[in-house]
Amino acid sequence: LVSLEPPASVAKITELDFAEILQEMQSSVDLVESLKAKTLKSLEKECSLEKYRNTFDCGVKLGRRQLKMIHLIENIWKANANMNSLNSDSATSTRSRETSVAATLGGALSLGKTVAVCSLVWKNRKTGPQLILCSPCMVLRWKHELSRYDDFNVNVASRDFRSYH
Repeated sequence: LVSLEPPASVAKITELDFAEILQEMQSSVDLVESLKAKTLKSLEKECSLEKYRNTFDCGVKLGRRQLKMIHLIENIWKANANMNSLNSDSATSTRSRETSVAATLGGALSLGKTVAVCSLVWKNRKTGPQLILCSPCMVLRWKHELSRYDDFNVNVASRDFRSYH
């Protein structure tokens, strides 16, 4: 006999109507915008920026722009953790799905996006393995950037699990 029931560990997919999707998207945009404003405000003073910079003793000098990117991402992660703990703590919650917010770092070349992400991965290296997915043409660049950081073990594999050295 074959069971067609999904295992209990598989999340049930909830269908949303268009208005709910728009509302979820707008609330995510609003949250990211407020986190961005909070990030800029908290790092506007040079002493605050230097204090935050000192939390990254990674062997790579981070600029103002990279620190702001990292701080924004950390604020988004904290907001996600807070939202999900609120959803799981609320016995009366009607929401049956996890809510999360994400942001994409974009912009012109040479803004420091790769360095910012490498620094963030380095800062969280002791929380468990970190995974970076990138296009094949960027693998060696990421490996080079990550090799600049102190106390970092980098393993790179392609989709056919060949190792890059």
